[in-house]
Amino acid sequence: MVSKPPHGGKLVRRIVAPPKTRERILSEQEEYPRVQIDHGRVIDLENIAHGVYSPLKGFLTRDDFESVLHDMRLSDDTPPWTIPIVLDVEKPDFEEGGDAVLLYHGDLPIARMHVEEIYTYDKREFAVKVFKTDDPAHPGVARVMEMGGDYLIGGEIELLNELPNPSPSTLSGPLRREFSSRSSAGRR
Repeated sequence: MVSKPPHGGKLVRRIVAPPKTRERILSEQEEYPRVQIDHGRVIDLENIAHGVYSPLKGFLTRDDFESVLHDMRLSDDTPPWTIPIVLDVEKPDFEEGGDAVLLYHGDLPIARMHVEEIYTYDKREFAVKVFKTDDPAHPGVARVMEMGGDYLIGGEIELLNELPNPSPSTLSGPLRREFSSRSSAGRR
């Protein structure tokens, strides 16, 4: 069995460790600007943190967003990357270039994000470039048009908590070990 490297060449893991760092961030949570995110963005966060979206380390910055829209790849030329992984917000009350924010789902802090960039985007262009249509009957187009914020924020994330899941995640532990053992067995 031949093992293929992860997309982009490196498996990303963006989970806060060690536990003392996580505890410190959570104890200081009132000091961070708070951004509410929906269930879909939580899933994106968990996928980034567990390496499902490798090589992404966070939500797309403007260069990566535009490169995905126009060239179907990340700005570093990672091919192919056809759907932007973005976080939309209403008018932000924080600044780009280093401010960290906590991303919440309800009252649960899900992740800390280092805001590298805040930028505007055109929903219609997003839909047409990705889905090749602006027909609101298309489910992808409908999701883009329903995005509530006029701004996108890009930057690296660190997962603090996951939503309760009735199916325990195997990606970060047993499944990774299984993939590793199978790929090692294939190289013998």
